[in-house]
Amino acid sequence: MSAKAVHHKVCVVGAGPCGLTAIESLVRNGISDVICHEAQDTIGGLWAFSEDTKRPSVYDSAHIISSRRMSAFRDFPMPKEYPDFPSHKQILAYFESYADLHQLRSHIRFKSSVQSAERMADGGWCLIIEDEDGTHEETADFLVVAAGHHRKPFTPQIASDFDGEQLHSSQYRSTKGFEGKRVLVVGAGNSACDIAASLAQVSDHVSLSMRSPQYIVPKTIYGRPVDVQFGKIQGLPNFARRLILRLGLRIFMGRYGNYGLPQPDADVLSSHPTLNTDILEMLTHGKVAICSETKEASGNSIKFSNGDS
Repeated sequence: MSAKAVHHKVCVVGAGPCGLTAIESLVRNGISDVICHEAQDTIGGLWAFSEDTKRPSVYDSAHIISSRRMSAFRDFPMPKEYPDFPSHKQILAYFESYADLHQLRSHIRFKSSVQSAERMADGGWCLIIEDEDGTHEETADFLVVAAGHHRKPFTPQIASDFDGEQLHSSQYRSTKGFEGKRVLVVGAGNSACDIAASLAQVSDHVSLSMRSPQYIVPKTIYGRPVDVQFGKIQGLPNFARRLILRLGLRIFMGRYGNYGLPQPDADVLSSHPTLNTDILEMLTHGKVAICSETKEASGNSIKFSNGDS
């Protein structure tokens, strides 16, 4: 280790929402020697939209799936003029306001990434930093990793000799280039349904491949965000919440088969639901078709687990 290595009490990796709140909390509790390394040129993490598909970023139509009220920092409400589900631009502006309010930017080094972190004998950390000046070494007593779990995409392995274009949702930015195309979206989570609903507006045909039944829930009930409504029953025992949710979904959704979706058989609280109103509309309009699990691809043909292609 170089004797000239810069030392800090705490090093934070990433200036997204978790990194920002980590800096704020540390400084507020008297730890001022905090340095944050952010690989990009701005705060916000994935919420800082970029056309560069090599850079982690939201897509241009992205909005938060949890409501404004439930997504705000406890000590910093989102502006009242924001809609119930703000866009990525509004969310980024909110993070920027939070950083400015707490004067966090002085702790952040932009275009600076942590290439490696090694535990030292004294319990501290030896960090290799790459920035615009090159590569150098720093040390820290404590390390907070807030790089985000969406930073590296997970791509399922499918037996494939596919002739068409393939891309992960992390590379998707907009509907541009998808006009008139036939598209298969693999997955039924929040990003998959968002993208499928957007592509259905311009593509010739959109299919959504689901490995297992998924609870897809509209974002609002009686004109109020669904998470705000759910918050009203948070204090009840689990069995009561499950019962209310099952009955509520049956009342407000009906049978999933009415949308062409497989009926979920798992407990309603067993996994993260997909909150998306648009995909339900696209299903009822016939603009998105549901397929079973993707098994293999050959040429421009996809085979599914139920034998369809």
